[in-house]
Amino acid sequence: YFAIFTVLTIVFVLISKVLMYVFFALAIISFIVLVVILTMVEIYAERLIVLKNMGPWEAWKKALSLSKGNFLNTVVMGLINSMLGCAISCVGSLALIIVLAIPGVILALPMFANGFHFVWISAIGLFILFLLGIYANLLFRAVLVVFNTGNWNLFFKQIDDEKLS
Repeated sequence: YFAIFTVLTIVFVLISKVLMYVFFALAIISFIVLVVILTMVEIYAERLIVLKNMGPWEAWKKALSLSKGNFLNTVVMGLINSMLGCAISCVGSLALIIVLAIPGVILALPMFANGFHFVWISAIGLFILFLLGIYANLLFRAVLVVFNTGNWNLFFKQIDDEKLS
């Protein structure tokens, strides 16, 4: 009996582990699908509220309908916007690092000449470079937000024109 009980226990544990992993995978997939759908509805609902003067609930229902009818096109546009934004951000960050790193090294070298000692002018210069980096990063982000918003508005206008004609 002990051998049968042991085998049944091992089988039960294995089945429960497999079911746990399947459930976990389904939960993650369901979450990702829900996030994609809600993001698509949000993109359309924003434009319907702002551009078409709809109320929130009316815009939500219409956005859900638009999302269903233009699912693939919206996903492709989202991927294009995301990849372009990522590429521009990476290139901009690398350029920013290169542009600010050279003056940063020049300003930091006096602090490390003959051992470390604090040099006020270098510290102030490094702080100003840090602030310039933050400002440039915010500027890159603002450009990307304007680009993405314009892109989504044009995409919405194209879909809206197709629906009306």
